[in-house]
Amino acid sequence: MPTPATPTIDMGTLKGFPNPPAMVRRWRSQRASHATHSIRWLIAIVVAAGCASSGKQPAPPVQLAALDEPSLMARLRADVKPAPASALSLSDEGEKRFGDSAAAEERRALVISALINLERIGSARSRAYEFLRRYPNGPYSANVAAMTGVHLTPEGPAGSRH
Repeated sequence: MPTPATPTIDMGTLKGFPNPPAMVRRWRSQRASHATHSIRWLIAIVVAAGCASSGKQPAPPVQLAALDEPSLMARLRADVKPAPASALSLSDEGEKRFGDSAAAEERRALVISALINLERIGSARSRAYEFLRRYPNGPYSANVAAMTGVHLTPEGPAGSRH
């Protein structure tokens, strides 16, 4: 005898209907197939719409040596999210050519963001430790700490040992 919580179906009431379990299996397989097909189309439409709506052609390659520092920084800011690998190469060029210039702190913070966008979290955190030691109270320090979870602990008084 079935328990009261278990529903029962009188198969006699289903006469004239096709086999219900087979119908459910067929419906589930069709639904999964249609969902996969729909998702593929949706992705294709979104990608096409993104390309068409931007109306932009890819930026022509620029000789990095021809860029002055403000132009390099503008390009670096623009590339951090959509082209983080390009941002890293721009930053490397900036480090070689401009070193510890006025824009060095921002350039180094943008590199950390580019590394995060490339999912190179270990490298980003390593650079964040170096960045926060060098610029503990800089304008980008709070952002770098928030992006990476790196927070330097203050050093104790000189000569104290634990």
